This record gives sequence, C-alpha cells and structure tokens, in this order.
Amino acid sequence: TSPFGSHVVERALKRVDAALDEMDEAEYERARELLTRLNAEVCSQLGEFVTDRFATFAARRLLVVACGREDVLPSTKAQRQGQVAPASKKAGAASAPAGGLAAKVDGGQGGQAGQPTAREPRFPDMVSAAVAVMTREDYVGDNIAEIVYSTYGSPYAQGLLRACSYDRRLVTSLVPIVLGASYLNDSAKGGRVLEGVSSDTFDTLVRDTTGSHVVEAVAEVCPPPLLEELHTRFFAGNVAKLAQHPAANFALQALLAAASSKDMVASMYAELAPVLAELLRRQRGGVVAALVAAAGRTGCVQRELCGTLAAALQAHAPWAGRPGAWRVAVSAALCVNCWSGAKGGFEG
Repeated sequence: TSPFGSHVVERALKRVDAALDEMDEAEYERARELLTRLNAEVCSQLGEFVTDRFATFAARRLLVVACGREDVLPSTKAQRQGQVAPASKKAGAASAPAGGLAAKVDGGQGGQAGQPTAREPRFPDMVSAAVAVMTREDYVGDNIAEIVYSTYGSPYAQGLLRACSYDRRLVTSLVPIVLGASYLNDSAKGGRVLEGVSSDTFDTLVRDTTGSHVVEAVAEVCPPPLLEELHTRFFAGNVAKLAQHPAANFALQALLAAASSKDMVASMYAELAPVLAELLRRQRGGVVAALVAAAGRTGCVQRELCGTLAAALQAHAPWAGRPGAWRVAVSAALCVNCWSGAKGGFEG
C-alpha cells in the first residue's frame, strides 16, 4: 500500500509475465505457485487492496498475469479516442482492435467490436478465487459499493468481469453482485438472475461517472439470456433518458454493441427514434452510431433507421458545419445496408 512498494511489485509482476513463456516446466510451476500465493494474499483483503490508491495497480497487474492478456483492463484514453494500443504479445493478437467509430460500426456478430474475446485465462484458478471473494455474502451491499464506485476499485471490477467471461457460471454469479444486488438467488433461471438488483440501485450506478463503466463491462460479458434480462429490467422504457445522460449513454452504447437479438435492437430503436435529432444536437453521436451498428449487425429496422436519421439531420440543416457528432452519424449511416427484395439488391 506504499507508493514505492506497490511500484516494485507491479514492475516485478510485469517481468514475471514477460518471462513465463520462456520458462521450462519446473520454473513455470514454481512461478505459478508463487503467483497463486500472492493472489491468495490479495484475495484475503481484496476490498482494501483494490480500492487503495497504490495497491490497486499491483492487484490489477496480478489479474493481467493471471489472464495472460492486457485487454481485460479498461482501455486507455488513447484507445477510447480510436488510436491503436500496443498489443499484448501473449494475447496472440496480430493487431490491436481499433476503437472509436470504427469499433461501433464495424462490429462482429452479436458482440461488441474491439472488446476482448472470451478466452480461458492462463491461470483460471486465480480468477475463480477472486470471483469467489467478490461473490461472498459479506460483499453484498456496502463492500461491493465501495469497490464499484471507487476510481481505484472500479477498474479492477471491470477487469475481473472480462477475465471470467469465458465461464457463464462465473459471469452469472458476479454480475448481480457488482450491480448491487441486495440478495442472491443461486438457482435463479429464466430471467430472474438480477431480481435482487433494485431499479433505484441500478439507476444510481449507471448514472455515476465511475459506476457506469462497470455497467459497460457487464454488458460486454453477459451471455444473451442475461443481456436480455439486463435490458428488460433496467433499460427498457428508459433508453431515451439514458441516451442523453453524460455518463449513462456509454453504458447504453455498450448494450447496443453487445445486442444480438433483433427484438432488443428494435425495441431500443423505437425508444430512440423520437429523440435522434436531440441526440445529435446534444453531441450524443456515439449512441446514434452504436444504434446504426446494431441495426446493421442484426439486420433489423435498417430502412426505418435511415429514414429517421435523415429526418433528424434535415431538422437541423445546414448540418455540415456542426461539430463531430454530425460526422459520426453520417459516417455510421453510410455503413447501413438496406436490402430491397423488389430490386434484388442493397440500397444505401
């Protein structure tokens, strides 16, 4: 928890991470045992470690080592602005994904573009141990709130969510906790996993400048049934308001980027269509771009969206001189293909 000590630990972990692939079997096993003991020490005081202004960086670095990849942690400012970040050698990526508008409109099928794929961690037991601590009953309520609302603890919570994305069981157990569930239902199925999370608790979290990033990570890692429940319980009926909120709009963008259901995308379009012009006026072009990408990815409401977006732009003519949000919307609209059955081709 000292600035010098945490820096030394973080640098040492980086060196170990870089050396793991070059170790022989005996050296690798000794390193694994050492890292497991260190992880157990962190887990013994997880809340204190991850919310400490110095210790949190060592805890995050240990999570990266456990996963064998850098991209579980929140992206840097450069990545958010669309610059390519250095790729982790052991992540196996030939090139780093682009962020910004390209990530929104050029997404993969049914997932968020530019986000880490669900790969098993290098040391899954270390990830499971951290999840086991975060999902204990004594973390329900105040303890988890101290983490997700902390500028130091929130990045760790986001990283842990991404780290366990390979295992639906871990995701399903962790998501209700970080969203502020007041109680847990271990056998919850069929749209009841999040029943312990109140609407007020979620609304406070998604509108918080720090907590909203946790909701973004939740949207990224939720399997389709849980994502549907997240939308139905907390976003449906509130999409237009959340889209105009300075913090919550990013969580909505993450939900749109992860959506693979035509019904979900159509529902969100229905709520956003009346306010598209207002979103552009208020510089919320990211929401519009995410909606366009979702429509193109799922193949629904494309023609309707093009018409609505055109009307929104015309309502504020001349729009060419407007700031960046207008360019984002127009660029995104150009990526939407509308299939015309009568003509047997695509219409822009």
